Amino acid sequence: MAKGKDAIRSDVGARSPYALAEAVKKRYIPWDKKSKKEARTLLKQTLGMPFDELFDPSLDSPLFRGLPGHTRSGAPESIRAEATPCSTAPTRWYLNANWRFSLAGVPAGTEYEDPIQGCSLDCHFLGALAAVRFSAPAKLALDGRPNNTYNISFYTAPGNSSAVSGANDLPLNVDSFVFARSRAAGEIWPAVFEKAYAKWLCTQYHLTHPKPPNCGMCPTDGNADHPTIAGYYGGSPYTALVNITGMYFANGGTSWPMTSLTADQIYTKIFNKCGSVAEGASQVPMVANTYLNPPGGVVYGDSTLVGNHTYSVLGVHTEAVGGVSTKFIVLRNPYGKLWGADPTYGGTLTLGTGAWLGKALTTEDGVFALKVDQFKQYFERFGWVQ
Repeated sequence: MAKGKDAIRSDVGARSPYALAEAVKKRYIPWDKKSKKEARTLLKQTLGMPFDELFDPSLDSPLFRGLPGHTRSGAPESIRAEATPCSTAPTRWYLNANWRFSLAGVPAGTEYEDPIQGCSLDCHFLGALAAVRFSAPAKLALDGRPNNTYNISFYTAPGNSSAVSGANDLPLNVDSFVFARSRAAGEIWPAVFEKAYAKWLCTQYHLTHPKPPNCGMCPTDGNADHPTIAGYYGGSPYTALVNITGMYFANGGTSWPMTSLTADQIYTKIFNKCGSVAEGASQVPMVANTYLNPPGGVVYGDSTLVGNHTYSVLGVHTEAVGGVSTKFIVLRNPYGKLWGADPTYGGTLTLGTGAWLGKALTTEDGVFALKVDQFKQYFERFGWVQ
C-alpha cells in the first residue's frame, strides 16, 4: 500500500453546491432553467463565495466543511462538528406512493446517470455507485418495492457481506430531496442506496468503524431507520466499490497514484479495461479522485473539476485537437451538472467536444472527456474492482 503523499485517503468528499444552495434556501431550485451566469450568481450570493473559489479545498469553501481535520483558516479547531445547512435542512421523512424503487431507468440504458449527489460529503459513494451501475449492473439487481421495503447487502470484503433493510422513507426539505436524488423523475434507487449505506456504516460495518453512539451516521431522532445522512464525512471511493460489489481490487492493489505512472501508462491501463478500443466503455467499475492538497500548478476553480472529489471513470475517447489525434478519459461528475463545462478550463483544460458512444460530450450533464495528460495532472489516483 502506498504511503505518505501517495497514500489512499479516506477523506475524499465535496458537497454538491447546487444541493447546498437548496438547503440554504430551503426550497427546490430549477437549475436547468437558469443560464450559466444566473446559476453562478445565485451560488455566489447563497454560499457567500465567488463561484471560482467554491471548488478549492484550501479556501474554506462550504463544500468541504466537516472533513476530518479540515479547519478554517487561522483556526486550530476542526470544523467537523459545525452545524451546516445540510444537517439542519431535512424537515421530514416521507414516503410517496408514486416513487419508483427500480433500476429501470428513463430512458432505458441511462441508469448510470441516475445518481445525483446531494448535500452530503459522500461523492466517494455516489461516484462509486454510478460506476457500478455503468459497468457491473447485476451487482445492483434490485427491482420493485414490495411492502415499501428494501434489502441491500454491503461487503466489508469480498465474500463477507451483511444486509440492511427497512422502510424506504427519505429525508426531505419540505418537498424536495436534501441528499442523493435521481435524474429520472420519481426514481429513488440512488437515495435508497445512500440511506442504506449510511445505516450499514452505523450498525454493521464495525470492523473498522466505531459502533454507536460514536458513528456520525447514527440516527438522532430515535428511529433506527433514519440515519444521519449529513454525517458522511468523506471516504474512500475504492473502499466504496468493494462495499457495494464485493468484488476484488485490481491486480491485488487498491488503486494507482498518478505520480507513479506516465500519461501513456495511465491511458493504457484504462484502455485495456475498455475492450482495447479507442471509443470504449469501461468493463469494470472504475473511479478516480482529485487532490485535497494539490501539487503546484493545479487549481480547482470550476465545477467541472472539483478538488477532493470522486468521479466515475466511464471509458476512453479519441478526437482531433488542432488537427492532432488526441486521447481522452471519459468521466462523470456525480453532481450531474457542469455549469462550467466550457471547452477550456481557466484557459488550460482540454475537454472533448465530440460524441462518445453516441453521447454528446458538450452536454452539461456531468459526463465529459478530459485530455489524458490533464487527467494525470488534476487527479490524485484511479482504480477499479473486478
